[in-house]
Amino acid sequence: VPWGIPGLGLNGMAHRAGLLTLTVDPDSPDRDRSLAEGLLRRIVAHEVHHCMRVRAGAGGRPTLGAAMVSEGLADHFVVEVFGPPPPPWTAPFGDAEWATIREMAPAARDDPGVNQAHWLFARGDRILPKWTGYRLGFALVGAYLAAHPHARPSALAGAPAGSILDEAWPRLFPAPE
Repeated sequence: VPWGIPGLGLNGMAHRAGLLTLTVDPDSPDRDRSLAEGLLRRIVAHEVHHCMRVRAGAGGRPTLGAAMVSEGLADHFVVEVFGPPPPPWTAPFGDAEWATIREMAPAARDDPGVNQAHWLFARGDRILPKWTGYRLGFALVGAYLAAHPHARPSALAGAPAGSILDEAWPRLFPAPE
């Protein structure tokens, strides 16, 4: 990846079960702070979990919902490995942000044509909050883990995204009464 994530100066990408790449942007004004905060090792762990999911046969991301589960599992794996705090791209939503997400996410969740990158990053978007997909994925997997206190993200690398979504989605998006 030829660029660091804006505001971090670092980036990572899992390509397949045994290959991930990392970027440390030498021109980023945020690079040194991110390195000092230990974000590089957190990015490595995040990408390793993606590689684990691919190896387990669960790495497909045909829908936004599947992508969010994959990202949420990877970020909860980071917390499992290193402890808190979670990565900065998993920040909880505020009330106004939740109102927007609750309005838009249900229609986008299972649409195979939705722009996943737009939802995940929401860079420069005036509607979706920054890093929406990562933040929502972290909340979804958090809801699943709260209901299964003995489950660990490391052991869920092969879990089908649908099973986590089916259980966690109604906790965050209850059906209207």
